[in-house]
Amino acid sequence: MKRIVEPRDVIFEAVVPGLVYAQNISIRNVASVPRRFKIEPPSRSGPFELVFEPCRALASGLDVLAEVRFFLKDDLPLLEEEKRTGTYRDKLVLVFEDDDAVEVPLVARETRPIV
Repeated sequence: MKRIVEPRDVIFEAVVPGLVYAQNISIRNVASVPRRFKIEPPSRSGPFELVFEPCRALASGLDVLAEVRFFLKDDLPLLEEEKRTGTYRDKLVLVFEDDDAVEVPLVARETRPIV
C-alpha cells in the first residue's frame, strides 16, 4: 500500500436544506518516494463540493487534507430517487500517477418523519 485515504466514505447524516456541512479527507503518502495524484471531484450540478488546493507531489510520510462540503439549495436539480428518499449520493476519485485509484463514496441523508 502506497497511500492511506481516510475516511473511506464521507457520510452526512440528518442534513437540513440550507445548511452547509463539511468533512475533511486525509490523503497520506506512505511510499518511500513523492507521489503525484489528482482528485476527480463530484458532479458540478450536485449538492457536494470539493475544496482542495492541488499540490505538485506529496512527499513521503506527509498528508494533505481535502474538504468535502454538502449544501442542499432550493433550486438544485435533483433526481427523482433523491427527492423521494432524501438520500443524496456522489463520489470523488483519487487517481495516483501509477494508475492506482481510490473511489470515495459521498452520501448525505435528510431526516425523514416515520409515518
